[in-house]
Amino acid sequence: MSLYLILSILGALVLLSSLGRGKRLVVPLAIAGLLGALAVTGMGLGLDHPLLKGMAEFDRYAVLFSCLLLVLGTLVVLLLTNPNERSDIPRVEMAALLLFSLTGGIMMASFAHLVMLFLGVEILSIPLYILAGARKRERAGNEAALKYFITGSFATGFLLFGIALIYGATGSFSTRAIAAWAEANPAVFTPMFHLGLLLMLVGLAFKISAAPFHFWAPDVYEGSPSIVTSFMSTVVKVAAIAAFYRLFSEAFPAAADAWSWVIAAVAALTLAVGNLGALAQRSFKRLMAYSGISHAGFLLLALLSVGPGSAGALWIYAAAYSFATLIAFVSLLAVEAAGGGESLEALSGLGRRNPFLGVCLTISMLSLIGVPPLAGFFGKLFVFGNAVSQRHVVLVVFAVVMSAVGMAYYMRPIIQTWLRPPAGSPFQLSTSQAWVLGIATAFVVLLAAAPVWVMRFL
Repeated sequence: MSLYLILSILGALVLLSSLGRGKRLVVPLAIAGLLGALAVTGMGLGLDHPLLKGMAEFDRYAVLFSCLLLVLGTLVVLLLTNPNERSDIPRVEMAALLLFSLTGGIMMASFAHLVMLFLGVEILSIPLYILAGARKRERAGNEAALKYFITGSFATGFLLFGIALIYGATGSFSTRAIAAWAEANPAVFTPMFHLGLLLMLVGLAFKISAAPFHFWAPDVYEGSPSIVTSFMSTVVKVAAIAAFYRLFSEAFPAAADAWSWVIAAVAALTLAVGNLGALAQRSFKRLMAYSGISHAGFLLLALLSVGPGSAGALWIYAAAYSFATLIAFVSLLAVEAAGGGESLEALSGLGRRNPFLGVCLTISMLSLIGVPPLAGFFGKLFVFGNAVSQRHVVLVVFAVVMSAVGMAYYMRPIIQTWLRPPAGSPFQLSTSQAWVLGIATAFVVLLAAAPVWVMRFL
């Protein structure tokens, strides 16, 4: 059975559970299903299906990114057991929407056909348009949903128009057929082909919040519930960068001269906007939004340096970033549940109010900086190394400088946590929060031992 069908059926079962007395079983059912899907994916059992007609390909790249998405999705769904999250969408519907969106993310990591890419983007996005406005009685929630829907619709339009132009130029939607055409006809790249390539790049750049297509991210992150924001900043970004790399490494390698300089310019602008924009933020959510923008620039370096080892470097960086970011948002969720707000000052004295939470948040920030021996260090090491091997030395030097700038704002939560007087009384984490923090922190620490295996696997 296809992984797509497993997750779709699981989402439908979660919805049906709300019709009876099984609402308390919603989260356990979703988690059991996700763990089962993870086991099936890890063992490579029956991932393909005749109905797919070759439109998807579960190669090693797709399997590894699907496993990462399933782990992240499981941790986010586990947070739904927290009763203190402010949302006007019932837990059952929120779990089902997250599962459907996750299905789209896995489609984006495994597509072999541009129509499947488009379907994946839409299935990923439509549930999130609803979830972004889960706080419908708050102005910020309505603004987040409207802004995300409008800008997302435009980005999807760019992507779809680009797909149509690529089909018009090459006569195929298959990534392999497009690559074969481009390799066989290097001298006849038409304006239609180049324009289609550019429009598809714009559509996917929006999904990873790369500048100058990042304007939605700070407001949407701030207005959405923290659980939804944690999903956007991890699952959505990983799925989008996986699709980005798969598209350009499989369909357009022969046209690298036409798109590599565009990616380089977008990466440099994204690094500058993300890191410099974060310096001015007083809200922890908005700071993490700009953090996500800056890391999109680092992820684009892996795309820019397509070659041996680049897919493994991309996975390591995406995993390190995702787990560290998930820790940050769960920490914020716990602070909010304890009566705090979303400002950096709400983290004051967190190390004394809850030492375990303070340690986890500190590890998260240090990994995002890239301090050894945490996972973030190895992610940057491999991405920078591959970029240098492809002679993007100037861009790597600029990225290193921006990493140094990043230290200025990543240290602010750490300083608030340990060097400021407590902003409230000690508090306990919920069971789900403690589990998610423990698992994510373990991944951030233990991923340091994974790079060699990942590089060999991919």
